[in-house]
Amino acid sequence: MNFKVTMINGFAKNEALFKKNNRVKTVRITIYDMETIPYLPDGTELDDPTYHGEVCTRINKMGHPTEVVSEVFEVEDSMQPQSFVLKGRPQWVPTYGSAYGVLNCFAKIEILDVYKGSAYEDTCISEISIDSWCRK
Repeated sequence: MNFKVTMINGFAKNEALFKKNNRVKTVRITIYDMETIPYLPDGTELDDPTYHGEVCTRINKMGHPTEVVSEVFEVEDSMQPQSFVLKGRPQWVPTYGSAYGVLNCFAKIEILDVYKGSAYEDTCISEISIDSWCRK
């Protein structure tokens, strides 16, 4: 499983606001897989991995997140979208809920260093999107 994180760095409304606020310079992106419990819309827990109808999931409160992949990236000081690809471990298989077409992952984004703004100390990110796809 691969993951692509795309972000628009800084307060990207206009060039002046972009330069006044801190922007991300170095970031660590970590993807986790979370154990979930599949259940039917009526609340009945599902224990048949061959079932292909509508299914819901909820986090297993006894489960713990498993790190899939973590990488550090240098981010350009630009208002243009930037993408970072993380390649998950080939042996990693998503948890039980994904057998029903549900990917049970979440991301942690850690800002490690910033480009200093000229007026403000806050650090801005205008947009983040995360896509995933299976290896071929």
